[in-house]
Amino acid sequence: FMLLLGSFQVLLMRYTGQTDISVGTPIANRRKAELEGLIGFFVNTLVMRTDLSGNPTFLEVLQRVREVCLQAYTNQDLPFEKVVVEIEPERDLSRSPLFQVMLILQNTPLEQGDLAGVSITPLAVETTTSKFDLTLSLTETEQGLDCVLEYSTDLFEADTITRILAHFQTLLEGVLQNPQACLSDLPLLTQAEREQILAQGTGPTLEWNATKTDYPQDLCVHQIFEQQVEQTPDAIALIFEEQQVSYQQLNGQANQLAHRLLREGIGPEVRVGVYMQRSPELVVALLAVLKAAGAYVPLDPELPQERLNFLLEDAQVAVVLTQESLRDSMGLVGSRTGAVGILHTGYSADSVPTTPNHRLPSTVKTICVACGRLEEARTGSEPCTIPTALHLAYLIYTSGSTGRPKGVMGTHRASLNRFQWMWQTYPFSQEDICCQKTNLSFVDAVWEIFGPLLRGVPLVIIADEEVKDQSLFRSLLERHAVTRIVLVPSLLRVLLDDEQDLQTQFRRLTYWVSSGEPLALDLAQRFAQSLPAKTLINLYGSSEVTADVTCYEVESLDQESSVPIGRPIANTEVYLLDSAFQLVPIGVPGEVYIGGANLTRGYWQRADLTAERFLPHPFVGTGRAQGIVSIAPVRVGARLYRTGDLARALPDGTLEFLGRVDQQVKIRGYRIELAEIEAALMKHTAIKEAVVLAQAVASGLAPEGEKRLAPTAAQLVAYLVGKPDQRGTRSPFRGRYLEEGVSRRGGGKLAPKVSGTRRRALACPHPYGDQIPPLERTRSPELSYNRTKELEFSLFYFANDAVGDGLASPSRKRYKLLLEGAKFADTHNFTAVWTPERHFHPFGGLYPNPSVTSAAIAAVTQKVQIRAGSVVLPLHDPVRVAEEWAVVDNLSDGRVGISFATGWIPNDFVLAPEHYTKRKEVLMEKLETFRKLWQGEAVPLRAPMGNTVPTKIYPQPIQHELPIWMTSSGNPETFRQAGEMGVNLLTHLLGQNLDELAEKIALYRQVRQKHGYPGPGHVTVMLHTFIGAESAAVREKVRQPFYTYLRSSAGLIETLAQSLGYNSDLKNLTEDDLEVILAHAFDRYYETSGLMGTVSTCLPMVERLKEIGVDEAACLIDFGIDEDEVLASLHELAKLKEETNKK
Repeated sequence: FMLLLGSFQVLLMRYTGQTDISVGTPIANRRKAELEGLIGFFVNTLVMRTDLSGNPTFLEVLQRVREVCLQAYTNQDLPFEKVVVEIEPERDLSRSPLFQVMLILQNTPLEQGDLAGVSITPLAVETTTSKFDLTLSLTETEQGLDCVLEYSTDLFEADTITRILAHFQTLLEGVLQNPQACLSDLPLLTQAEREQILAQGTGPTLEWNATKTDYPQDLCVHQIFEQQVEQTPDAIALIFEEQQVSYQQLNGQANQLAHRLLREGIGPEVRVGVYMQRSPELVVALLAVLKAAGAYVPLDPELPQERLNFLLEDAQVAVVLTQESLRDSMGLVGSRTGAVGILHTGYSADSVPTTPNHRLPSTVKTICVACGRLEEARTGSEPCTIPTALHLAYLIYTSGSTGRPKGVMGTHRASLNRFQWMWQTYPFSQEDICCQKTNLSFVDAVWEIFGPLLRGVPLVIIADEEVKDQSLFRSLLERHAVTRIVLVPSLLRVLLDDEQDLQTQFRRLTYWVSSGEPLALDLAQRFAQSLPAKTLINLYGSSEVTADVTCYEVESLDQESSVPIGRPIANTEVYLLDSAFQLVPIGVPGEVYIGGANLTRGYWQRADLTAERFLPHPFVGTGRAQGIVSIAPVRVGARLYRTGDLARALPDGTLEFLGRVDQQVKIRGYRIELAEIEAALMKHTAIKEAVVLAQAVASGLAPEGEKRLAPTAAQLVAYLVGKPDQRGTRSPFRGRYLEEGVSRRGGGKLAPKVSGTRRRALACPHPYGDQIPPLERTRSPELSYNRTKELEFSLFYFANDAVGDGLASPSRKRYKLLLEGAKFADTHNFTAVWTPERHFHPFGGLYPNPSVTSAAIAAVTQKVQIRAGSVVLPLHDPVRVAEEWAVVDNLSDGRVGISFATGWIPNDFVLAPEHYTKRKEVLMEKLETFRKLWQGEAVPLRAPMGNTVPTKIYPQPIQHELPIWMTSSGNPETFRQAGEMGVNLLTHLLGQNLDELAEKIALYRQVRQKHGYPGPGHVTVMLHTFIGAESAAVREKVRQPFYTYLRSSAGLIETLAQSLGYNSDLKNLTEDDLEVILAHAFDRYYETSGLMGTVSTCLPMVERLKEIGVDEAACLIDFGIDEDEVLASLHELAKLKEETNKK
């Protein structure tokens, strides 16, 4: 029974993604011998609730199930109804309380007997009403187990139940074959299902990822355009207002500009900014950049200055192309004066006048593309460049959750695969005319521009103000006889809202392509009613996969609950995986992973983020490994993009979009990270907390003077909690950053909701009036955890000014700061006191053994946690480390925690030189041994005579599970490793900034969650700390001690030297050079990497730490300042702690 119960619960866990599984089961309840012969109904129902978290092995699950069952049997006399009354669960008439799934095992044989000549035959009773959502009845027979699964027809289809039973059988077979396998590794899908999902190549349509087809893999976008120019030189390429441009004219002008770009040094992988509005000049610019083998970077003129500055700096653009109409606004994109070239029709590129009046970085040149009447342009020769299909074609920036946008590196090959699929699936005709109306920063613009141009189809360019004027927009579509349009659902809704005869108004507009955000069912149904003869195509994708990877042609939707996103397009693969990267069954939600030809190269200069989102393909060589002959093995080195989207597969392989797993939303096609907006709001000094949501426009929230697009149109709404001493906080959010950075990105007007301010400043009345309680964040467990939990404060010791140079007086109390500081922390509700392990260096020489100093702390404190940061485990015998800390755990009554490190100072390894080169592997091995010893297990160790001795540690520690941290200096792989191991994390800010740390913390928690560990883990950040009453005085007081600290760290100095252009070899640095580096480092670290200043000046830093998910600020206080002054400053640090966590 326990085996079957555990297996069934594992099946439910794999289907639901939940690890807390409750199953009801009946029990005979005849424990007493005198009840065995009585006739009557004594059956009771027990609820078997099993914790399956942590990705245990099945044998471990079996042990957990056994414990649950034995406890339940002990209390089986308590009626189920009494349990329900006592627990008082929320009642719902649609389901039973406490459990909705039952398991029944009938393991006593049914005896057939005679009663006075009467024959007894059991009859199966047919039931028409299910008692629970699912009831699995198992009966032991001579042939095996007979399984019957009763189900609620309101919830399940018969095919679904058949699949569940097949998966249960597969799971049981896997358990029997390998009971030591982790739950995530147990098989669930049948062989036929795996083949159906994984099969590739050009197989039958039943194989969901069999999408392979030919496409131009070795050509570039502009090369196919040039082929089209040769075929139709006089055909119309562009239509803009009253202007028409032929292919030959467009190509000639692009060639002229391309030659100019080549002279400016543009070539493969070189980025060129495009700061232009939709126009023929924009198309000329894009073609010219591609012809010069460069990559274009869209710079939207509507973006705020801060964002444009960031894009320029991050993309490292060499040249910016712009228009004369935008010359006056070019001051937005830089901070220094640079030259601006004007490229007019008829000018030679060498005789370009300059206007040095616009603020740009001096290293960035600008070319003003003022082409005049393109039809008069002379033809330029084709540039002699040899780009490859894998070179960058564009760098498009998308939203970033920490406020830092990320650039997606799109290639020619990926773009042409997407183009080729559309050309083949929905081929153009001679009557087709397309329009271009999408912002260049939006990846759909790539198809809108080049899809038609590369096939000889005229392209009507519609300016932004024309798109916003719906009447004018409709008339332009009708006037130019546009036959195809790509649009976001919100714009589609606006067009369908017109009360005119839509079939007449859009009689030529045949293909309507919806992309950029989910297509609502009601909208698709309205389209079918209003335009029954037209074709509506629902595409799904993102910038990281070159816009689109699945397609669904909308037809009958009568039986649908939503509009599906379809199936993979040509040469792409789509997999739905659970948190352990296992394929999910049909109908079960899974995260969408995408592979194939549409993948971009990742994120520009964000190797860590690329590694996080573009993962090694888990099914490389899957065909042979699984014995599926028809599966073509995935090429080695292939990747899958992790979208963060949830979907489920319908029985025919069609995908249904279910939402996001994070905070990202799409509004009018624009991808928006809500956390990015929140991060911007939190920068304001008047704001204590901020939550941004995407909400439907309601009467109380509609922006003033703005026409509502539709009842379901979305806008961004900010909920703000102001600081108690701030008033009138609404006005700062009516400025440029939010109006342009949010509204003009397509998110609608920002409607602030502010608390802690005057009542009339609120966008609408709030039932709590001026006192809104702390904001509850329920979008994800991680977000809720990070924002609602108080930031813990601890003391961290690492250096001290008591150097071991022999000059200190023997009577000097070297450990006064440690012990007195620990006493202060203990009586002022600090969380912990950390001491390090330092060897063979005067700086930090007070701490060669943290277990000894921790024992001293245990003797003078009562409640503060005592932690080591860090124990370099590869230097030591894990038995000795476990024994020493077990002593401290007993002395402190269970207050110990340890952070382990691989070690970073080569000279330390004189203690164990053989471990230095493989210290990471040694750490893992010794950590596993340490954990076993701590939990009371015997570890076999070899004695001198060759025999094995089972070794335990004494004394046994107080804590059965020791809190463990892993120390990281900033390497993302260490964060990932900590997540995989389920341990906590200790890091610092000396080699990474807050934005980088935020991304790594997110990586740590994602990996931790993926491996099934409960909770988000604990992140501790060490910061140099000195809080005083006057900021300038603090700065001068800490300057020289901090210089001394930096001099002690060769790694930090080398990194800083390289960043400033110095030779990283410290031996070649003069003292003056070193002073310059130290001054630069001090300015940088003082402002961004420590808690140095006053309470008020340090509050923004601690608020930012809370925002990015830090749980504990470990305040390093002993870096050379007089110990009495440090002890006096602890009172200010306590004030900072209190201010930080005020409710």
